[in-house]
Amino acid sequence: MNRGHCMRFSTILFDLDGTLIDSAPDLLGAMNTLLAEIGRRPLQKPEFRRMIGEGAVKLVQRALAATGRADNARKLTHRYLEIYDRRVLESTRPYPGVEEMLPRMAACATLALCTNKPIGPTRQIVHKLGWSDHFSMLLGGDSLPTRKPAPEMVLHILAQVGADASSAVLVGDSPADAGAAAAAGIPFVAVNWGYSREPVSGLGAIAVVKAVKDLERVLKDA
Repeated sequence: MNRGHCMRFSTILFDLDGTLIDSAPDLLGAMNTLLAEIGRRPLQKPEFRRMIGEGAVKLVQRALAATGRADNARKLTHRYLEIYDRRVLESTRPYPGVEEMLPRMAACATLALCTNKPIGPTRQIVHKLGWSDHFSMLLGGDSLPTRKPAPEMVLHILAQVGADASSAVLVGDSPADAGAAAAAGIPFVAVNWGYSREPVSGLGAIAVVKAVKDLERVLKDA
């Protein structure tokens, strides 16, 4: 694709959950189904939102610890993902303005998805939302041996799309995103509408944005 030069960065890596989509309702619904199967209490949305981040295994571990003992987390993660795969877009929605923003950015820069969500549901969501043409690459939390905040996912994407770290940026909502960007040597832009368990203002971002229109403004040519 011939891209213009309307963006400050030629390569933009996006996190998914809490950055482009509000997936908490479906993640919570799947988790409460799992917890009911094993005789645990359901989680409420406010406590669950603080558990999201760093991949499915961590999410299941936190849910189990909050409702009892965190035994068999890896085995139960497999069951959790089976449940979640059946409802990935039941209540999940893009944040306001995201669907309009992505094609404009894709016309100007190389976009990639860098998420700790497993690659299976990630592909489902991207396909069903009609976003496949916007992204040059999708990388999920089980695509490589490590995941964010380790730098390998970011570095792998940059290598695959032929991008230089000096012209790339990562957009996300969490300490894992900030850590991955810092470890890979690229700037980080934080959105404040996601699931971070700590204030995003303290994550070392070059900018913290409060709306999608502000994000697009930050990522455009200075």
